[in-house]
Amino acid sequence: VKTKNKSNGDSNAEIVHIIKPKEKLDATNTLDRKDWVATGENFNPKSYPTSRLLDNVYRTIWVSNSALVPKELRLDMGRVQTVKGFSFLPIALPASHFTADLIETEVFSSNDNLAWTKICTYNGLPTSKRASTSSSDIDKLIRQDIKTIGFKEPVNARYFKFVVTKSSNNYRTGMAELYGLK
Repeated sequence: VKTKNKSNGDSNAEIVHIIKPKEKLDATNTLDRKDWVATGENFNPKSYPTSRLLDNVYRTIWVSNSALVPKELRLDMGRVQTVKGFSFLPIALPASHFTADLIETEVFSSNDNLAWTKICTYNGLPTSKRASTSSSDIDKLIRQDIKTIGFKEPVNARYFKFVVTKSSNNYRTGMAELYGLK
């Protein structure tokens, strides 16, 4: 992860650039998600709800509605926690038409879900072609590009907000799983 100060305005916010996506998530470095609740816009609440971001099933996904970006996803961690960043699994379903990577996302934190502090802007890369395989082999799905948003300094907060300002198709976005980093 490479960061630089944002020069146009908020001097506390960082721009985060991902240098190389990981191929394996270090589960020993992730926060417990049992009390987490994710909320956001859904393309189809029955088929693609935000709760699927936290179900540990890589084949289930959250997909935003089809209105234009920006899209907002909120995370309630149940209590204040120290977070060093987030990792997420992009959508990588066989022959999926939901190829909508998060390309640019602003990340905010809050302790009351009302007053928000901008932490950083994530500038991501599209998911590699090998992640969108025609195979139904779960091991291949798990080895997809894991995207990581690393914070310059750890953040103590209960709530996080992700505002997707650009996706790979500019009208819908989504992901399979979301993890907090400790």
